[in-house]
Amino acid sequence: RMISVPSEKLLDALLLIGIDTQLDTATKVPYVKAKYTQPLIEIPSNIERLVFPDADNWPPTTTSHGSPRQSNYFTIVLTRNSGDRSYAYCRRLLPEGSSFCLPLTYVILTGNDDTVFYHKVLDQIEINHGLPENEYKKFVNGLLDSNFPKPGETLILDDVHIIRHEDNRPYEYVISDLLNDLSVPVFLKLFSAILMERKIIIVSSHVSKVCDSVEALCRCLYPFSWQHTVVSVLPSDMSELLQCPTPYLVGLLKGQNHSPSQLENIFAGIENSFIVDVDTANILKCVGDETNILPKRLIKTLKSSLYLCPVKGPDTHPSATLLRLFVELVGHYPLVIINGPSGEPDKPGFRVFLRNSFVSALSSKSTEHFLRSFIDTAMFESFIRERLDNLDFKMGLFEKSCIEFIAEEVRKPSGLLKTITLNRTVKVLGDHFLKEE
Repeated sequence: RMISVPSEKLLDALLLIGIDTQLDTATKVPYVKAKYTQPLIEIPSNIERLVFPDADNWPPTTTSHGSPRQSNYFTIVLTRNSGDRSYAYCRRLLPEGSSFCLPLTYVILTGNDDTVFYHKVLDQIEINHGLPENEYKKFVNGLLDSNFPKPGETLILDDVHIIRHEDNRPYEYVISDLLNDLSVPVFLKLFSAILMERKIIIVSSHVSKVCDSVEALCRCLYPFSWQHTVVSVLPSDMSELLQCPTPYLVGLLKGQNHSPSQLENIFAGIENSFIVDVDTANILKCVGDETNILPKRLIKTLKSSLYLCPVKGPDTHPSATLLRLFVELVGHYPLVIINGPSGEPDKPGFRVFLRNSFVSALSSKSTEHFLRSFIDTAMFESFIRERLDNLDFKMGLFEKSCIEFIAEEVRKPSGLLKTITLNRTVKVLGDHFLKEE
């Protein structure tokens, strides 16, 4: 099971990664120029290669991919052997007034998932770049001593206040950027493929663009989370890792001189995959059934809504649209979680998820067909397991939306929920959840 393990501290480590040129071969090699860490924290091996996968082609010929977010920011998802995930929030130094970044990147390592917040912290780190050594160390020690604020709380760095929002997803641009890069039809095929947990490869010649695209796909899955390997950016000279037999989500950085035939050779033999170039919006490889995965009725509604998303707006609209899709697909899940017998009168029993009842609870045959495949995915299994095992599970935006959905459907004469054998159960349980709310 792949999970993020939040850190109590603001950061586990702060790195400064640079590029060195070997005098004998003129080869450009990334290296850790400086590091500041919490006690007992190990720096991931080869982190410098992930931060500068384009070192061989430095400086890049282009510096922007047209995003409202500056292209010198990017986020790398790191997966440990244990399955735990952490994050490397990166900012390449961009001198004021310049269009070219320096071969220097600040990296915050942490187990906390909050891109918007950490990019604001990186802003302050860059502002303090170049301070006298004693002043800079004092600033960094302040970062290491600070705790990660709770949602709605504020981090104070000297005279700068950085607020951590309650829900950062709407403040992001990554989903909107991916949607604009690919077009709605291609985006929907990609989204459908990742729901089936296929091998997903995002190709781009821009480091920030490929990282943003991987991050966007992960955020598209809310309230689910990708349970397999995530590699935000993979240098093309490490492409042999793509032959892994299990599902993955990988961002592949293509070289500036990569020809279509070279890419075809890289992707040869990779089965059950969806490969898309976000620079050109071209699908390079796919299974071919992507338009038949999601129910037609929901696809039609989803497509219409996504076409209405602002071209350069934040993720508020696409996030809400995708959330509504998941609510209509699986929002009835609380109705089929019951308490099993404990054997002791004064103790609650274990909780049970009724799989067959869940799949057949909706009146749509196409939705039932989708759910029969989706319930076998690792992301759905993790989603349900978290709710079965945690009796004190905190209700979030998705759960509140589910309650509203159930209330709507049980009151409709011809709602999506079946009105035959489950009618009484749905009504009783629906009313029960409404009372709890």
